[in-house]
Amino acid sequence: METKYTAANPFGELSTKVLKDFEQTIQYRLPEDYRKYLLNFNGAEPINTICNISEDEGITIIHGMLGIHDGPEYVQLESNFGDDNSTRKTGLLAFAYDEGGNNFCICLLPKQYGKVYFYDHESSYADDINTLIKIADSFDCFIESLTSREEYENSLEDTDPEFYARLQYAKNNPQI
Repeated sequence: METKYTAANPFGELSTKVLKDFEQTIQYRLPEDYRKYLLNFNGAEPINTICNISEDEGITIIHGMLGIHDGPEYVQLESNFGDDNSTRKTGLLAFAYDEGGNNFCICLLPKQYGKVYFYDHESSYADDINTLIKIADSFDCFIESLTSREEYENSLEDTDPEFYARLQYAKNNPQI
């Protein structure tokens, strides 16, 4: 089986009881693929971190994954998304964030249940799902869609050769 995550449970393992208590707190049952991730990896970051948001938005890089644990608050589920955007209120659960502080969310509402959305804190509204960008149909599909930095950089050779050449020059000349 291919490893998709860095070290499992960076802030401790998650028990089924604690997961069920969390679900009672937020008043939603989490999708099975995401529950499995939490029970096995609980906050572990994916090996591949490049996410293609959309043709217009381009890419972003996953900076961290959230979990249910007693580790730092900034990497805990629910506390990270804030009172105004609470899962109980919006039906969205932020599970990861990018380098710009934007969130990746799983929708827990019936019509979009399990779908993964990109929440841009400058242009999205948690109470209006139409302002979010759908990334994948499920958590597992989201993880599968991620690419490595190396794969992304290699794809630039075909899609943007000028930028690729500048990137290679910068890599070969770190003093600039």
